[in-house]
Amino acid sequence: MERAVGWLVWWTALVLAVGAVSTLAQGSRNVPLSHWSYEILDRFDAKGLVELNQAHRPYTRRQVADAVRELQRDVERGDVQLSRADRHWLAKLVHEFDHELGVSAPGVVDEPLLETQYSEVYFLADASLAESLLLSNEERPDYATFLDLLAAGQLGEGPVFEQTMAVRLTRWDEDTWRKVGRPDQQFWKGATLVLDRGYWAYDLPWFRVEVGRDQVWWGPGHFGALLISDESYFFDMVKMDLVLRPVEFSFFLAELEPGERRFFSAHRLTVRLPWGFDVGIAEAVLYGAERPEPLYLNPLSPYLVAQMVRGRDDQILWSVDLSWQALDGVRLDGEFLIDDWQYEKDPPVMPDKFGYLAGCYLADPLGLQDTDVRCEYARLDKWVYTQEQIENTYEHRGAIIGHELGPDADRLDIEMEHRLLPFLGIEAGYRATRHGEGDVHLPFEIERGTAFPPFPSGIVERKDALWLGGWAEVGARLDLAAEGSWQGTKNPDHDDGAYASEWLARFWVRLDF
Repeated sequence: MERAVGWLVWWTALVLAVGAVSTLAQGSRNVPLSHWSYEILDRFDAKGLVELNQAHRPYTRRQVADAVRELQRDVERGDVQLSRADRHWLAKLVHEFDHELGVSAPGVVDEPLLETQYSEVYFLADASLAESLLLSNEERPDYATFLDLLAAGQLGEGPVFEQTMAVRLTRWDEDTWRKVGRPDQQFWKGATLVLDRGYWAYDLPWFRVEVGRDQVWWGPGHFGALLISDESYFFDMVKMDLVLRPVEFSFFLAELEPGERRFFSAHRLTVRLPWGFDVGIAEAVLYGAERPEPLYLNPLSPYLVAQMVRGRDDQILWSVDLSWQALDGVRLDGEFLIDDWQYEKDPPVMPDKFGYLAGCYLADPLGLQDTDVRCEYARLDKWVYTQEQIENTYEHRGAIIGHELGPDADRLDIEMEHRLLPFLGIEAGYRATRHGEGDVHLPFEIERGTAFPPFPSGIVERKDALWLGGWAEVGARLDLAAEGSWQGTKNPDHDDGAYASEWLARFWVRLDF
């Protein structure tokens, strides 16, 4: 086993070294999953203006730059007509990715605090400051201040590096922080220090390798993903991507909770088919061991077969997803998750564990220019993400790796956004959520009972929420947002017959330096 780990380390180091000196190597940083560009790229993709794999994120900055370059050329040739708001957003994308595009764009978005080229080293540093306020009729006012710092660069045309650091100031006391804080976050008098994203990466024309900490999102959903989403904490991982159009393959190995000897591996294949279809299939395994399992280090090894060969009882999940560009302005998405499938129903009967997601994106529906409508439904059967060995529960640092709903629940999301002006927009939405009494830490092997209970099971907690908000850009550096919402809960905490309602008001201010 030590030999297998050693080979992986040496192989990764060799590939990095070759990429650093290769004239073909071109490093490219990731676009954080929280970056503003995803919203407009999603819209442009639904309108058929760019081609990006929505089910495999984060994008690299070079991937986005290539898509933006093609769209810009189409606009300049007159092949594509954009509204005033879309032209504004395209200009923002061009400015944001001007280094990768090799252009000098006017100041539509903020410039980095520091951007310099010294010899063969490109370096940049940036910072932003944000303040949020939450008002509720049930709780006292809550606030948080966010200071985000970024340092990144590139060695010649080879490897890139990036490190972020964040400081959070809240009204939490230390006891509250102990309940919700992450193990590697430091808390002092309401301040939390976070080191989330930090990695080295480089690209060859068809291959990419990344070593460090970042997030992964696999699935076409907008409000959630069943297999891997941004719900859990950042992964400390080695990640590899192979791109041979129209095929993309990705693999990563991550260590979960250092010191607890838990590991997570996953691989994914995406194929772009004619008529606007993208099909993806993925497999993930979470297991406890002294060291990474050699059979799971092979990117091409089927995890289920590897588990059977070694006689292990690990947490293995599969997903199949589909995205269809039905028409320009209409995209349909779906994902199916298999946690466990009992193809033989012989006694003792064990439960199936399935997850379902279906959604649609309508860009400018019925001729309503600069309008987006998103609808999405997700359902997770009871006992999805659970495992008889509690240490193999499908979570990372207390958060589920897949959909935030967790088991024994379903949710409907409907959201509409309209841009009144290029720099001013309004949003409205509705969300209905049902939760049964299933718990991710209570597997069937412990709970027992019937293998096929009603869905959702037991006393069902139902939440209905309505919200209305707006946002505004004030110049290139200042963003403002406000939102008001109401939520009604039937049977809160599964208390039969009880009812609770709450209104919330959120305010957000962000300043980019």
